[in-house]
Amino acid sequence: MEDCRQLSRSLEGDLLADGERIVRVPPKLMTHRRTAACTYGKSDPIDALAAARAALREPDLPTAHLDDASREVRLLMDHRDDMVAERTLVINRLRWHLHELGPELDPPARSLTQPKQIKSAYARHSGTAPLPVWSGNR
Repeated sequence: MEDCRQLSRSLEGDLLADGERIVRVPPKLMTHRRTAACTYGKSDPIDALAAARAALREPDLPTAHLDDASREVRLLMDHRDDMVAERTLVINRLRWHLHELGPELDPPARSLTQPKQIKSAYARHSGTAPLPVWSGNR
């Protein structure tokens, strides 16, 4: 990968998280290959080929890596992001079902994150008294 960390940090992080090995190629090692290309200007295929050739030609280039602690934190963050997305999906699905049952049951936005609102919506739908609120501390 061409060593322009300010531009490629996100891609580099994703590749490292997927277990890929990244060799950082300084732009000055790619200059000759760019100028020798048949087409003029900057293009991704020309840059990719120049970076690959420079990486093969120079075996001692620095590599990017995640240490064990960084990798664990990254995996935990990815898992948390997945869980938040799944929670949002479930809340949106519940909200849509309540709306389909009756527009009067449609809860206010962002209210289904609170157990009290969920139990209130259930009580309105079933016509029963509100259920006791679960505090989540048990």
